[in-house]
Amino acid sequence: MRPKAEFIALSAGAGGAAMVLATAADQVGTGLPWTDSLKWVLPALTAAGVGAWLAWRWQRRRRSECAGAMALRAVLLGACSYVPALALYIAVAFAASAESLQGGLNWGLFSLALLFGYLPWLWAALPFSMIEFLLCRRYLRRTRVLAGSP
Repeated sequence: MRPKAEFIALSAGAGGAAMVLATAADQVGTGLPWTDSLKWVLPALTAAGVGAWLAWRWQRRRRSECAGAMALRAVLLGACSYVPALALYIAVAFAASAESLQGGLNWGLFSLALLFGYLPWLWAALPFSMIEFLLCRRYLRRTRVLAGSP
């Protein structure tokens, strides 16, 4: 696999895994099954993948040999792309529900679901940033061309 594709795929997987593990750890004492945390995977995968792709494009434009700066860019760009991904995800879920088909969309419930949807990202931000640092380090190591290489 090419370094770019590997970096983006692993970053998206790390974002999804960090989100599931963080929400599952948060739900330990509530009695909810751990599979309830899987509902946040789709927006997390999308946001982490888009954030990694944008960080790769930024890296391609301005070369930096610092994995920390690239990881910070990937996490912050992923956080910025989590907002529209979550809004779209919740809007589709509300539009597909049977209640919205009968009586219209409940905007108060929609905004509450959006607010509670942002909380798992806050729990997953620290583990995701540590994993992203390691992935950025690997990407920069793989793309470095040594002097004298063809």
